[in-house]
Amino acid sequence: MQPRGLCPRTTEGASILQNIKKSMVEEARRMWETCAVDVRVSLPKSVAAEVEEVQKSDPDMLSRMVLYAVTRRTIFDHLATRSAFGTKREGT
Repeated sequence: MQPRGLCPRTTEGASILQNIKKSMVEEARRMWETCAVDVRVSLPKSVAAEVEEVQKSDPDMLSRMVLYAVTRRTIFDHLATRSAFGTKREGT
């Protein structure tokens, strides 16, 4: 993945690409550092009842669901930002 307009053959282009790769690796590493949080949300009663049932039957399920949703949102935001700045890959 090479941002449009950067030439890895120039010193400046290689330096910029190196920094982008480092920041992406650091961001990915930080995503897997976890910390427990308590979240309180207001849900419609029918949805709240279903969530309570899931929480009783499989307590880790809600954690996995939230992790999945946040990961999807993070990826979406990253791709939206990348395409907004013209660093979208050719052919995608």
